[in-house]
Amino acid sequence: MACAAAKGEEKGFMGTKYAVDSVDDVKFLPKLVVFDLDNTVWTPELYELYRMPEYGKDIKLFPAAKAALVELVKNPKWKGTKVAAASRTTCVDWAYKLMKKVEIVDGKTMADIFSFTEIYPTTKLKHFRALLKDSGIEYDDMIFFDDGRYNTDEIEELGVLCVYNPYGLTDGLWKYGVTEYARIKKKMSDSGKYKKTCLTLTPGMLKKHLKEEEKKKK
Repeated sequence: MACAAAKGEEKGFMGTKYAVDSVDDVKFLPKLVVFDLDNTVWTPELYELYRMPEYGKDIKLFPAAKAALVELVKNPKWKGTKVAAASRTTCVDWAYKLMKKVEIVDGKTMADIFSFTEIYPTTKLKHFRALLKDSGIEYDDMIFFDDGRYNTDEIEELGVLCVYNPYGLTDGLWKYGVTEYARIKKKMSDSGKYKKTCLTLTPGMLKKHLKEEEKKKK
């Protein structure tokens, strides 16, 4: 799977402008979208650098990650959703400085967009316990994007839908995560039963999903 977004990214994944366009009812959207930073939102990882990185020169955002953040800001369907960072980086100061410098859209920086930031070397479990306490949002109302399988494995046990993106966030994994979250929530709503759902979406599952979508078009 390629690190960069596919050609024609400005139109979004599979011909839609935004991933959320595939979701009919906003009540089925996550209330908190949580991103890892290193190798999920930006590249390279901060520990690989020897000085405070200069955005655009030493470090860059994955195109799909920027597109996802633009969508979270611009599309009114996301009005009731907040954004958070959960990063284990040891370069804490650099991460916060970068977030203040990286402009996403309409003059808004990452620091403006992220309502909660858990950035310090520890387990992701500690990050998420803090996010639960600070946001008041339940785990099953969250979605988490991370490049570390060990992170998604431990966080999915909390009931968070996790999306594993080993080569950085891609358009496909962003849309698949959002639509799969909505599908699970709708199914729970239709059944009238509350059930914590643990599922890590992998590139293999995405590939299967794309094949199924192609079959529907034929």
